Amino acid sequence: MRLKATLLFSLFLFCSCKEETKLQNTVKEEEPTETIETAVIPSEEGFRFEDFQIRKGGLGRINVGMSLEESEKYLRGLTRKRCDPFDFGFDGGGDAYIYYWKDQPVLALIPEMDTNILLAIAAIHKELKTDSGLHPNATIKDIQRHYGNLPLYQNLMMSWEFLYDEKANWDFVFMKDPEHQVGNYETPDAPGKVIDFNAKTDWITIH
Repeated sequence: MRLKATLLFSLFLFCSCKEETKLQNTVKEEEPTETIETAVIPSEEGFRFEDFQIRKGGLGRINVGMSLEESEKYLRGLTRKRCDPFDFGFDGGGDAYIYYWKDQPVLALIPEMDTNILLAIAAIHKELKTDSGLHPNATIKDIQRHYGNLPLYQNLMMSWEFLYDEKANWDFVFMKDPEHQVGNYETPDAPGKVIDFNAKTDWITIH
């Protein structure tokens, strides 16, 4: 009788452990992949925007051509969300990633399709600045004050417009609706003439 009780108790423990393992595996499988915490710096320290200057070929210490894993070492404390590269004008499939400070989008990394190598970086937050102080949310008037007249183009696939800095290889992107465009265009492929000098940059694409 004692042996029978011992066997029953052992069977109960085995089943309990098996159910616990099954539950742990289920929880692990249900962990979200769309949001990934890369927190290394505690959130109360804040995000150091001044360390992420917009420059030719990069943003702070992150460079176009760098691997995604290496880039994320510099994005401590931000939250990552997967998005479609098409959202930033890059077709061909694959994944891109937007990085948030609290609920504010800061930047996006766009790898080449089927690789982890960065094809482009989108500077989104207005606290990210060039060495001349230009930033996402700068107006065309602000940009022209520094550059003079940059060529204005249409992205017909995305229905937005952009000023192109050939020297730095940056796009200042304006997501205006077709009824209220930034410029007038004689032909789809030719640069346009700015008509809305108060239009604000939505983001700066770094190629």
